[in-house]
Amino acid sequence: MHADSIKSASYLNTTISLGGANEGETDPVYSFTGNLSRSNNFGIFQAYYGAGLTVGSYKIKPYDSVGNNNTVNYTIINQHKGNYFFGGGGFDGGINFVTGSENFEWRIFGIETSLRQEFGKYVHVRNNIPDSAATVVVRNRFYGTFGMFTEIVDKGRRTETGFKLGFGGTIGSDYHNFHFTDSYFAQNPPSFGYFTLNVHTTANKWTGYIQGNFAKKAAACLIGMNYRISK
Repeated sequence: MHADSIKSASYLNTTISLGGANEGETDPVYSFTGNLSRSNNFGIFQAYYGAGLTVGSYKIKPYDSVGNNNTVNYTIINQHKGNYFFGGGGFDGGINFVTGSENFEWRIFGIETSLRQEFGKYVHVRNNIPDSAATVVVRNRFYGTFGMFTEIVDKGRRTETGFKLGFGGTIGSDYHNFHFTDSYFAQNPPSFGYFTLNVHTTANKWTGYIQGNFAKKAAACLIGMNYRISK
């Protein structure tokens, strides 16, 4: 916290994510993430930065013709149904402006980013799905997000408890500037924004948290543990 005597520390973080993606979040997505990060307290500013690795499974579920619009070819999609391994490694970081007292702080405004380079079977499957089979097919291995957040933390006798609210969007032209022949999607292009809700509790060197991630075509529940390994 802002008032702590510790001004910098290193952390090991592990997270399990359970969620769904695609139309109606029908495709199950499971992943495990490990991160090694460093945090610094610069008075009225706090910052963190680190590197992480994610591995998981994405299941393409079969579709039928009911309810599909003319930008979806369910026959082609069903040829690729099944579970596919995916992974990604890269950088995470953020900075915030903070104020508060000895027992309470408000991280009034912060910005954060996550930059990942994808690998695994799932990206190869996407490369084999033609544009005519789905509304949007993103084949780029790079996936990045940029967001803003606000957070409050209360310090008790033995624990610290906080609540964080964040929102943002994806980075890269592959998720923007779409050109559709379908009139509806030409006037209403897909949105790849997100928002997050996070509750966390710290005791000694351990911080446990649960987080919800929500987007128009995806949602996930994250359960994680953070351990301070050094000052």
